[in-house]
Amino acid sequence: MISSAVCVYFLYNEGYLDSKYKWSFITTEIAFFIGIYSSMYVPKIKVFKNSYDTVIEKDKALFEVFATIVCVIYIVSESINIKSLGLALFSSDEMINHVNIYEGHGILMAFVTSYRLILAFTIFYKTFLLKKSLNLINIVAISLLCIATLANGSKSAIFGLFFQYFVIVYPAVLKGEAKQIKLSIFNLALFISFPVVIIMILAGTDFNSAVSLLYLRVLISGDIFLLGYNDDVLASINEKSFIHYAFYPGWGTILKYLGFNIKPPEIIGVDVFDYYYSVRENGTNTGANSRYNYISLHFFGFYGAIVYSAIIGFIVGYLRELYKIIDFKKIKFFYYFIMAIMAFFSHLLIDDIIMFSNYMFWRIFFLSITYVFSLVLYEIIKTSPYQFSTSYNTARNNI
Repeated sequence: MISSAVCVYFLYNEGYLDSKYKWSFITTEIAFFIGIYSSMYVPKIKVFKNSYDTVIEKDKALFEVFATIVCVIYIVSESINIKSLGLALFSSDEMINHVNIYEGHGILMAFVTSYRLILAFTIFYKTFLLKKSLNLINIVAISLLCIATLANGSKSAIFGLFFQYFVIVYPAVLKGEAKQIKLSIFNLALFISFPVVIIMILAGTDFNSAVSLLYLRVLISGDIFLLGYNDDVLASINEKSFIHYAFYPGWGTILKYLGFNIKPPEIIGVDVFDYYYSVRENGTNTGANSRYNYISLHFFGFYGAIVYSAIIGFIVGYLRELYKIIDFKKIKFFYYFIMAIMAFFSHLLIDDIIMFSNYMFWRIFFLSITYVFSLVLYEIIKTSPYQFSTSYNTARNNI
């Protein structure tokens, strides 16, 4: 948000910022933070019962089945993904990156990226909350995840794993039931240098140039404002329905594959790029990351944008406050993971709501399917008097 504000200030300082856009940006930013801080004083809904019983103890055997299924699904899906599309970092095509490598393979992208997150949550939950050792299939899956994450060509991919760890353990850390991991200056510098190395490989440049490019990339996080705060650009945006834009992802895709004639919304950031660079004619469909300020201005106008921004700020703040009070011992891991997914992706509401809807839908969709399958398999294992009984009892005794 700070780097986005730098872009708006640049327009203002150079005399390119119309007064209505200046005040729209200022008022939506203020409304957003009012929403965040007002959420602190609203009573929080209870997501677990105040009792001495710990759900986590009853759930451990089921979780072990769930974890094994997640690992198997991830290993198979990631192997298919690498075999079919390869790894963006090592692609011979300079135009390929971690996003457009999936063009034409949207379902595969949703599947693989969803299980990358679910696997990371599962491993961190088992290791740091259940405090259990990893078995062989866990180690194979997490090793493959690290390789795929480092080689997917994303400059910030490595930080994703740390953010996922943080989200899973944060409520437990607040209650003193999990230890914080403190990074040394050396390790911190090592992690920060990862994006620079990725740029050096992708751009074929030296260290100094890579640092400059990274600095520039951070500085222009508000490219939606640089390019979009213009009457003609705003008028050129195709999508006019906020409902279609916000709620098509996920459900719309499924209905489309079921035969319904539902057209996907035009992404606002792509529209903005297309105005200048005709990206759709080139078949790239690349665009700027939209921000709540810009999306709300387009869909709701000047005053509606203020209300929308306050609502977004409140939702982000409320999710944060709610997640802080969760007791992981008194909530089923399935619900805990759903809350973790909501907390992890809440920042996308600050960017583009279509991204938030898309990411939330597919992660929860695949998590739910896996959980139901785990329940069925768990009941079969638990009740079978034959070959499954030994493996179940072994797993239970290990727990």
